Amino acid sequence: MSMDQTFYGSDFGQLSSQDPEIAAVLLSELERVRSGLQLIASENLTSPAVLAAVASLESGAYANHALADKNDAVLAQAKASDSWAYFQSKSIKHSIYAAQAEALHKSDAEVSAKLSKEATRYTTESEELKKAAEEAEHMVHEKQHHAELNFDKHHQFAYAVTIFQVSIGIAAIAALTKKKLLWFASMAIGA
Repeated sequence: MSMDQTFYGSDFGQLSSQDPEIAAVLLSELERVRSGLQLIASENLTSPAVLAAVASLESGAYANHALADKNDAVLAQAKASDSWAYFQSKSIKHSIYAAQAEALHKSDAEVSAKLSKEATRYTTESEELKKAAEEAEHMVHEKQHHAELNFDKHHQFAYAVTIFQVSIGIAAIAALTKKKLLWFASMAIGA
């Protein structure tokens, strides 16, 4: 058995004697495949494209989370503003009732006591409103912080998508021009 028969198969000798042109084409193709890197677009562009698609999905998800957090922060800010407005109105009412109670203390003790009781009620209510407003403001800061973190992650994935797209473009050029150096560059960029 000759080396040609072992390597190329037992019927290669018969093929080369019957159709030497086809045998030469097969040997030429075998040499081309062995001699270097095959730049096939469907094989070389798939991995970066899949990575770009995944990064794009993640980028969108983080952007959505960031927008939801921003929305929650706006709602919490509205609640805080409302609570502060109620706090101010209760504080003003407390001041009015306390001033009236003080003014009537000597002339009408019974009315003064009722006014003092109302002033105390408004003080209690305003303290509760102040606490609610402070909690809402805390929620605003917390949601804004979460939104900033999510936007940072969104931007990182968006940059990754851009890099993968550049890698895909260079890989496509490499496949069309059969330039190995460009292909290696595209894989390095996409890595």
